Amino acid sequence: MTFIKPITKECLICNKPILIKYPSILERKKYCSIICRIEGKRLKEPDKYCLICNKKLEFEKPSIIKRRKYCSKNCYGKHISKRQRGKSNPYWKGGKKKNGGYVYILDYHHPKRLTHNYIAEHRLVMESHLNKINPKHPALDKEGYLKNDWDVHHKNGITDDNRIENLDVLSRIQHRKYHNSGEKNSNWKDGRTKKEKYCIDCNKKISWDALRCCSCHIIKNNKKRGKIYR
Repeated sequence: MTFIKPITKECLICNKPILIKYPSILERKKYCSIICRIEGKRLKEPDKYCLICNKKLEFEKPSIIKRRKYCSKNCYGKHISKRQRGKSNPYWKGGKKKNGGYVYILDYHHPKRLTHNYIAEHRLVMESHLNKINPKHPALDKEGYLKNDWDVHHKNGITDDNRIENLDVLSRIQHRKYHNSGEKNSNWKDGRTKKEKYCIDCNKKISWDALRCCSCHIIKNNKKRGKIYR
């Protein structure tokens, strides 16, 4: 019986000597352990980067190298939101919604859109109208968009009626003055503010903690006692 002398070979990853007893596995044996074999498979694959943030992907298992495309759940969620945006979303309802009596339209590219990519329809209607009639209107900026300190007023008070005949552009100060003047003011009470107080009998101005003026108070007390002055 002949004995074959063991052959030593260096590991491709850690350079440790590998003891090979059979020459038939000399070409196949390249790594000293499972850890080095996994690392070798990882090095064979080219570097992959996240499709959203372009960050280099790190893999714990070589079996997921081909499947993985994103570095985190956050990036995967951004990919899903882009893929299901607009009409491709199963919950698409036409890109319009109503909130607080006002109509909002979905617009991903408007520079003055709100946090959820919606913008008020009456502002869009007024923007297009002013750009056609007077592009140099003070309510428009250099790019042709309505400024933030200008409001669109509904003439008939119906906030979802966005016909151009029903809309008027006013500055923020003018709009507040219009809605807070006279009977439209929440503090309105026959031309008096809530801070002013009047006698309930003679309508004379009194202090805020009183109910009647001095003379009316004396007359009422005398009537209770049976003293009536003519």
